[in-house]
Amino acid sequence: MNNIPEHTDLPKQYDVYPFIELSKFTGKLKGKVVCITGASSGIGRTTCLAFAHAGASVACVARRKDRLDALVDEIKQKYDTPVAAIPADLFDSKAPKQVIQSAESALGPIDILINNAGLQIVRKLVDVTDFEEEWWKLLTINLRAPAALTHAVLPSMIARNTGILINIGSTAGAHDIPWCSAYGSSKVAVMKLYQNLGSEVSQHGITTFNVHPGQIMTDMVIDAFVDAKERYAAEIPSEGGIQWQTVALAANTVLALCAEERCKALSGRYVDAEQDLEKVLEAVESGRVERERLYWIKVDEV
Repeated sequence: MNNIPEHTDLPKQYDVYPFIELSKFTGKLKGKVVCITGASSGIGRTTCLAFAHAGASVACVARRKDRLDALVDEIKQKYDTPVAAIPADLFDSKAPKQVIQSAESALGPIDILINNAGLQIVRKLVDVTDFEEEWWKLLTINLRAPAALTHAVLPSMIARNTGILINIGSTAGAHDIPWCSAYGSSKVAVMKLYQNLGSEVSQHGITTFNVHPGQIMTDMVIDAFVDAKERYAAEIPSEGGIQWQTVALAANTVLALCAEERCKALSGRYVDAEQDLEKVLEAVESGRVERERLYWIKVDEV
């Protein structure tokens, strides 16, 4: 299933490494307000805790209120920082604007938006039986919701000349992976959105990032694998050969992008959490990334 080319110069990271250690960012985001969707589990939950450690005020957004309440209680017990639970179903077209309004009402103007909520299906397009419910519904949560949230938060960021916009993307948006037409299409669309948006908002001090979090065994991935194995038992390889990344690798990478000043040089680009961020920044600062147009969605021509 995996058609990802192994052409990178850098070895893969699977867990937190020195450049993104949580201790480096203690208190660095105090006074900043971050809004994180998909906060009730997996990458979103761990990212909320990481930003709370860094001193940020955290708006935790998800559908499952009981899990949100548990997360808020944990943040209150561990960290001396404002936090708010914002239950919301992002399938509702009115929800993104309401989420931003609720977060700002609870904590103040949003400085950082992290679009993490998402869906995944691993299915051949021909096997989609209900296009609206199975294929298009995924586009609603993976593309429309991040775009609408971004649209809702931008006026305040532009007025204040500050802001960081992060989309949790996927390697499925950057490479060809069979049976991921819906998921890959949604991810590349948001990557292109944030790539283009970067040139629109950079003069307002706003940065954008698309982050591939690594291959992480989240609830979403488990559900997708179970479904795929039931449908394609004879074709799909076992996931036993996959070496999974930790959730902390993704969360700490996202935190570093917001807390490390050098990372602004990657604005608009694709950031792969599997790579050593310090090494990537060195390639940026040497001029190689711009010269070779790396970490960029493009169509190469003769």
